Amino acid sequence: MRHIILGSFIAIAQAQSPDAFTGTWKLNAQKSSYIAKEDQYKDGIRTYIPTKDGQRVTYRMTRSDGKETKGEYAVRCSGTRCTSKVASWTRKSDSSVEGETLVDGKVLQKFTRAVSGDGKTLTTTFFDPKTGAQTSVQVWEKQP
Repeated sequence: MRHIILGSFIAIAQAQSPDAFTGTWKLNAQKSSYIAKEDQYKDGIRTYIPTKDGQRVTYRMTRSDGKETKGEYAVRCSGTRCTSKVASWTRKSDSSVEGETLVDGKVLQKFTRAVSGDGKTLTTTFFDPKTGAQTSVQVWEKQP
């Protein structure tokens, strides 16, 4: 009986604990790299918030030309797959995903996203969906 109760508490704690992506991340523009000029950013903040059905993502990005974009979206997750109208991804491990950004249901970019072992750095690498060529690497730092 003790094992069942202890196992239940462990399962509940694991279900409620945030994943490696949870929290607020600030773009480190100096450590990031961009091949396409239109992908260049000088500032950005992203926040990943767990929800009952998945995750809510908020963002504010400032391009190198000063143009700012901001928004939010929610993904629904089932097993290792998370989907929304603007992005979807598959969890590869506790700290990495592979996915794509979408516009009107079409793949705009593919990406990988990984959190470092110490949980302080999030690296997102984008790829051209047709050629697979890398188009940018964004380096994010966890905020307190």
